[in-house]
Amino acid sequence: MRKEQENRFTITGRVKRKGAVKSLKLLFKEADDLFGIMDKLVNGMEEKDKQEFVRRYNDSRKFQNLGVRHRPAENPTQVLSVVEKK
Repeated sequence: MRKEQENRFTITGRVKRKGAVKSLKLLFKEADDLFGIMDKLVNGMEEKDKQEFVRRYNDSRKFQNLGVRHRPAENPTQVLSVVEKK
């Protein structure tokens, strides 16, 4: 009886984890869609007094792609790379 209980708990844990991963994927997709809409709205602003806001918004939408490193970088000045999302 004990082995059956352990298997049931293991399966339940796996099911919960898979459900959480699916939920996270959906949430990230929704967030990405919302950012796409926001990008279009902000970049559509043409008033001169709003250009500083647009520039700062676009700067904040850039992210650093640190990646995965298994060994030290050969050139320490090239450790960080900036990737622009369009």
